[in-house]
Amino acid sequence: MIRRARNVPIAAFVCLAAGTVTALAATVSPPEASKLAPHRAIYDLELGNTRQSSSVTSVKGRLVFEFTGSVCEGFTQNMRFVMNINNRDGGSTLSDLRSNTFESSGGDSFKFNFNDFQNDEATDTTMGNAVREDQGGAVAVSLAKPQESKVSLPAGTLFPVQQTIALLAAAMRGDHMLAAELYDGSDKGQKAFFTNSVIGVAQLASPDLEPVKNAERLAKLKSWPVTIAYFDHGSSKAGGLPAHEMSFQFYENGVIRKLALDYGTLQLRGTLSQLEFLEPAKCTN
Repeated sequence: MIRRARNVPIAAFVCLAAGTVTALAATVSPPEASKLAPHRAIYDLELGNTRQSSSVTSVKGRLVFEFTGSVCEGFTQNMRFVMNINNRDGGSTLSDLRSNTFESSGGDSFKFNFNDFQNDEATDTTMGNAVREDQGGAVAVSLAKPQESKVSLPAGTLFPVQQTIALLAAAMRGDHMLAAELYDGSDKGQKAFFTNSVIGVAQLASPDLEPVKNAERLAKLKSWPVTIAYFDHGSSKAGGLPAHEMSFQFYENGVIRKLALDYGTLQLRGTLSQLEFLEPAKCTN
């Protein structure tokens, strides 16, 4: 699942019971996973609404997201998130985040590599591996960069593709909320986020598609408007605001469009500009 740029980065959401979150990892099933279509999507980014406290005057950028793999071999996600950010003082910053992750189909392991560049200079690298002790169990993270360290995460923590599958399963059941702990290796790999997803009413057709090749394949697919809020631990229970938020139209094959990213003082809009469906990996066993 596409999530965020590094620290460019709405009202608090009602939290679901912790028992619901813990059960998610064990209830993710292959039928939902097999619906996800390997694809490459490109989104043109521009500045949305900003608050007066923001010094940003304009943003132009592009997000390239590639999803490949299968329930047999696991799932790979590659992302590049490039933005040219202009400020009130006339300065500009070129931000470039590149990530590569691999997640086993059963959600028992997750490898990640993040590389941040500012004005073409490398600034941060995060690399590590997370392993689930047993089905639905606690997660042990081994970080290699920025420095070697260990992180322990609670039972039921989801990895990114697991979250996508759980979201699709919830939407197809007709649920309108999904709560989950999410670990995606971001923020130097040191923590998980508590996420709350609000799922809107299903749409059976999309008459307003962008004039983009292959977008017509989405026209008759079921989709849902989704908003995901990401909370630092403790802030949601105290009624705090999310650290950031993401909204999009979510299709039953895993493609998203109408992307919006909210970092508090800064909001970005992403318009689907290219869509390519990739050859699915074949199961050999």
